[in-house]
Amino acid sequence: MISLLTRLELAVPPLSRGRSLWRYNDVSREAAWPNCKPSVTHHRHQFRVDTYGIQRTTRLRVVDNSEIGREAMALGRPPKVIGVNSGYHRKKPHGAIGGVGDRVTMAILGQVKRGIIVGTKISQKPGHPRFDSNNVVLIGADGTPLGTRIHAPLSNAMRPVLKAKSHPKKVDYTKILALATRFV
Repeated sequence: MISLLTRLELAVPPLSRGRSLWRYNDVSREAAWPNCKPSVTHHRHQFRVDTYGIQRTTRLRVVDNSEIGREAMALGRPPKVIGVNSGYHRKKPHGAIGGVGDRVTMAILGQVKRGIIVGTKISQKPGHPRFDSNNVVLIGADGTPLGTRIHAPLSNAMRPVLKAKSHPKKVDYTKILALATRFV
């Protein structure tokens, strides 16, 4: 009777035993990738593919010309996020994580205001530009923008996102796109 270990050894061809999982069994891992250094990180955690980055206590830059936004940025007291209305990580204990097009609640100059994220610093999906700062546009309780002009470029890829999050009888977030002067 053959043991289980012996059966497994017989099932594996001798060239691939102890070799890499690369395409050809007769080429070692070192020969295939000579510049590769071993890592202590597990292979499933080596590459970040998520595109979200706005969470509680994140500082944002107001990019519209609303009164309170201009005053806060001039005083050097940018708004701080106190809540993110997003579905991503909504039920986690640390709260939701927001991306471009998500609504946030902020504390700005002692007041509670709402805003829409229009740009983030974290790397984005292909076709979505990455910005130098986390940008936000202030909105009112009914979803209309508080300012009349946006002085930072907006992403063209944000159009379908804002259209999907708008509701015909309640809120129209696409008004934000009409205020912008530059698109990337």
